[in-house]
Amino acid sequence: LKPEVISTIVPFLKLLFVRKVFYSVIFFSIIIFGYSIYTNYNNNPTLNSNTFVPYFILLLFISTIFHELGHASASHFFKARHGGIGFGFYLYFIPAFFADVTDIWRLSKWKRIIVNSAGIYFEIIFCLLLLIIGFFIKYHILEILALAISVKALYNLIPFLRADGYWILSDLLNKPNLNFHAMNNLKLILLSTFKN
Repeated sequence: LKPEVISTIVPFLKLLFVRKVFYSVIFFSIIIFGYSIYTNYNNNPTLNSNTFVPYFILLLFISTIFHELGHASASHFFKARHGGIGFGFYLYFIPAFFADVTDIWRLSKWKRIIVNSAGIYFEIIFCLLLLIIGFFIKYHILEILALAISVKALYNLIPFLRADGYWILSDLLNKPNLNFHAMNNLKLILLSTFKN
């Protein structure tokens, strides 16, 4: 998606970053996710892979667009320029979506952390909508898909991958190139271990 297209969408989403709205969304997410896990724990719907897999892939794609739109929206909210949303390959073979939010480096540490975690926040909102729809139309498979996608969203918090968790930790520690510092520290530990 080109920056011009995103610029027409993100002004409508800035309400999601108002504190009262943010805390309300998180509060209701915890309640609805908890209720959905509780009600679906013993519910064993038959999962037909012919319908489940295509729905999962489609919803995963849409949630990824939401995720990247979250980064762009947060960037816009803090008045930093955002580029487009694109697709590429990470480490030459892993497919990855990205939002160009390089202008956030001029923001404060806490604003960068919000921008970096906004993708997960938007995916949680997307999954919350799926859970509510699945509950009202009594389609438990949609609820299970939403729970699976939310686990994928939280997976982005793992700081050992160059995903959102990596950038959040990098901002928390004020280390712009966290991977470089981690490798240098590992070398120092190994060298001091083998010298003795």
